[in-house]
Amino acid sequence: VSEIEGRPVAYLNGTVGDVPVSILVLPRDSLTAFPTQRDALRQRGVMHSPAGPYAMVLREFDRNAIVVVGRADPPILERVVNAYGSYPDHN
Repeated sequence: VSEIEGRPVAYLNGTVGDVPVSILVLPRDSLTAFPTQRDALRQRGVMHSPAGPYAMVLREFDRNAIVVVGRADPPILERVVNAYGSYPDHN
């Protein structure tokens, strides 16, 4: 666990296939520090964004914002984001 803008963020890393990915789990209210991404997310429900050679996918679930970054196609990264929201206790 670390901090962004004084708010907690959980950081995980792993692989999807053979591709390394980073996963950040932030409190939903942390999106106030990223107004452009927050606004795009509110319009589309899920946000895909290139970041140099990486792709980034952002989505909100419950009281969290989930960010997945890696050198994989956005639909693959979106599957990782969606897996977060598939737990039975998801509200």
